[in-house]
Amino acid sequence: AAVIINNKRIEANSARQRAEFNEELANTEKHRAEQAEKEARHNEQLAKDNERLAINNAELAGRQAEIAAESMKTVANEVDRKLRDTPRMKQVRSKLLSMTLKTVNQITATETTAGTLDRSRASAFLQKAFIYRQLGDFAKVYENQKVAHEILLRLAESNAEGPDADKAVGNLAMSYDALGDDIRGRDPQTASEYYVKAFELRQQLLAGPKSDYYPSFGLEEFMAVSHEKLGEVARLSEDSNEAKKRFLEALAIRDRVCAAVPPNHDYHDEFQNKLAETHFM
Repeated sequence: AAVIINNKRIEANSARQRAEFNEELANTEKHRAEQAEKEARHNEQLAKDNERLAINNAELAGRQAEIAAESMKTVANEVDRKLRDTPRMKQVRSKLLSMTLKTVNQITATETTAGTLDRSRASAFLQKAFIYRQLGDFAKVYENQKVAHEILLRLAESNAEGPDADKAVGNLAMSYDALGDDIRGRDPQTASEYYVKAFELRQQLLAGPKSDYYPSFGLEEFMAVSHEKLGEVARLSEDSNEAKKRFLEALAIRDRVCAAVPPNHDYHDEFQNKLAETHFM
């Protein structure tokens, strides 16, 4: 009996020791789990802090790039404005715009500044096209207008739902007008196709503007411009009925706008000037 009691005592002690060992092991594993969880939370917070820092740095770099691009454009435009009416300065103006374009191209674009930089590039190409037109180099006029147009087309496609969507569509419509103006005299049919594209874009803007970037009377004026240009190509194609219809529609739009804007608004003077310029066949 004593042996049995002693064996039971040994078994009890062994069981207690195993229980204590298992408890200690469980506590150790729990501690490790708590440490791992704590480290995971720390790493998660560190990742969030690094992400926030990266975003802040990107935004800062974006603002700096945007400021640099706009500063270059502002300086170039101001110098260009002062040289514009000096015939002998045309080559200087062209060189200035080329330098501006080169500088803008060297600025690293971020997601937030790509649109601003592209608009600056497009503006520089359009200004170069204007200068080449004055120099009589029409091949380079078209070349620079096409480059600007491709940039503006890309901007309109990439900003279809963005905050600059209306601006992008409006700029693209004006680019189609510029392409049409360049070839209207020698190819009225192609010019008409460009003008129709501009007209359709402006219809899109008028029907569903995504922002208040353009005032309502400005959108109406855009439509009047499109009707005028389509009237011009109709006149060149000797389609007098279509030309008259387009010119009358442009005047009706401007008359409607004049009735809507305040009496002292500058648009009234502009309307009178347009009225004086209009001739029917």
